[in-house]
Amino acid sequence: MTIHHLADKIIQVIKSLIDEQIIICDTNGIIIASTNPDKVGEYHEGSELVNQNNEQLIITKQLAMELKGGGNRH
Repeated sequence: MTIHHLADKIIQVIKSLIDEQIIICDTNGIIIASTNPDKVGEYHEGSELVNQNNEQLIITKQLAMELKGGGNRH
């Protein structure tokens, strides 16, 4: 089983439990699985920051507008 296949399975399980948009990214901030398949392969700066800093990051609407990737305006 590849990491992408496993990530897709995780997305499907979580999606059945909560009604939220979900992404799973690699260590470079690239989306490898998502509830929105069109996002797979896109860069998500917030995810990369979490990986680099090893800290939780709460992405507010304002912060989302400032970060690159993930479907915002950048």
